[in-house]
Amino acid sequence: MKIAILGMGWYGRPLAKALQERHNVWGSTRSEAKCAQLRAEGLKAHTLHLDPQWQAAEGFMDDWKDSGLLVLNLPPGRGSQEAEDSYHKKMLEIQKALSESSISRMIFVSSTGVFGSGEGDCHEDSEVYPDRPAGRALHRAEQFWLQGFSGDVHVIRPGGLVGPGRHPGRFLAGRKDLSGKRHPVNFIHLDDLIAMTVAVIEQNPERKIFHAVAADHPAKEEYYAGTAAKMGLERPEFDQGDESPGKRILSEPSRAALDLILSYPSPWDMLP
Repeated sequence: MKIAILGMGWYGRPLAKALQERHNVWGSTRSEAKCAQLRAEGLKAHTLHLDPQWQAAEGFMDDWKDSGLLVLNLPPGRGSQEAEDSYHKKMLEIQKALSESSISRMIFVSSTGVFGSGEGDCHEDSEVYPDRPAGRALHRAEQFWLQGFSGDVHVIRPGGLVGPGRHPGRFLAGRKDLSGKRHPVNFIHLDDLIAMTVAVIEQNPERKIFHAVAADHPAKEEYYAGTAAKMGLERPEFDQGDESPGKRILSEPSRAALDLILSYPSPWDMLP
């Protein structure tokens, strides 16, 4: 199968490497310097710009036209309504370009951010209530592709990403008066996100929406204090008056549908 990955960054690059043993894989990035680096690592890459409109480098369309599956991994910018509208315009540009390809399957990489600041358990079929521009942009894109693409579409919603050079224990170290001490943490290790993506590609399951989140959900204060101690960092301090429960992202149906066993079933397993 020929697979296109739009967005070969922290996740897309190792995903391409995991897939290239069994598939013809290529992808895009926004800078020629990054393309050169990817090519030096044995990956096929072309530049692509979507702002304000589709601008593909020479050679891109040759690979695009005969690809069969697209992994769409382009996160929206944070911030304003303008960023939300800009993201939708990018989806429209990709939709137009699909008419010039043989792509019949798509994996859209979204985020658990579509659930906003809600509370309680959130499973794959729960109603979403995004309350930030990035979450609204992703939810709009999910619906856009699920309802408007003529081929098979799967949506993967990763939780907080953990992996090489990126561990959340460092993010809050030493900070004071933090909210959400009881909130469950909803993390996924990069290796498990890649394993889930590969499984969706190769199994083409009936389930359409997948949650990529570890099975265990320790409380925020417990986890960040514990990781700070184990990593030799300054302990963060939480507002002890905040008793809000937060949200827990459930992923058991996703893992069961793929018969997927996580390498990092708990955030405690993800310590560097």
